[in-house]
Amino acid sequence: MDDESKIILISLLKNSKIASLGTSKDNQPFVSMVAYSHSPNFSEFYIHVSQLAVHTKNILENDKVSLMICQSDYQTKNPNTLARVTITGKAFIIEKSDENFASIKQTYLEKNPTAEMLFNLGDFQIFKIEVDQARYVAGFAKTFSLSKKSLENVIR
Repeated sequence: MDDESKIILISLLKNSKIASLGTSKDNQPFVSMVAYSHSPNFSEFYIHVSQLAVHTKNILENDKVSLMICQSDYQTKNPNTLARVTITGKAFIIEKSDENFASIKQTYLEKNPTAEMLFNLGDFQIFKIEVDQARYVAGFAKTFSLSKKSLENVIR
């Protein structure tokens, strides 16, 4: 991957706050919008979602998920040139008793400060999505398949 594409990917992951979450129920795809945060090396992504939401119920039945993060189409004439990355992996609940819960919550709130009140609601949980692979489109005709390791190396 060229340096310009790396810079765009890092900016996309660090500066975007929302993603499209892909889940599945009864072999039918379901996509919803979620706020997210990530680990420093992009090996994990975190979502904070309500147990009442369809996507949460889907995750509890099938832990294989995807996140698609896309550049905004603000002032873009051709949406096919927008940078976007689709991340696939498995989602796991982070229990409040988990030793990493506080630091993951902190990371999440740094990116999504308006979510603080949601942590006071009993039906919201943090899920960790462990990255399996990613597909990155840096723009028209610039596409990269990334393993978890190569995604982690983007930050270096």
